[in-house]
Amino acid sequence: MRFPWLEILEIILFMVGLLARSSGKLTLSRKLVLEGRRARLPGTLLMLPLPLSFAAGLLTGALAAAGRSPASILAHSTCIEAGILSACVAAALICARAGRPAPDRADGPQGPPAAHSS
Repeated sequence: MRFPWLEILEIILFMVGLLARSSGKLTLSRKLVLEGRRARLPGTLLMLPLPLSFAAGLLTGALAAAGRSPASILAHSTCIEAGILSACVAAALICARAGRPAPDRADGPQGPPAAHSS
């Protein structure tokens, strides 16, 4: 019997995504707080691993009914589930980073101009 850590993580991410979708606020770090529409897309992406893994489980169940060996199905389903989970989290983080506003830089990318001594 395997420990269902992937399923627990999917449920936690689903709840975080549901809160982000309903409240319109997603806090990823102290400096990165998304609000409104910018929080809802990553929230949706965080909700996706649970239904996608359920669909993958239905597919692997169909393969088991077709006569595949249970050991290979368990290994494949764990890899597929971990891949779905990591892809959705990566996509949510990319959307969160892309959706944040650019920092204001009055000094430019190099910082304040240096004093020249002649």
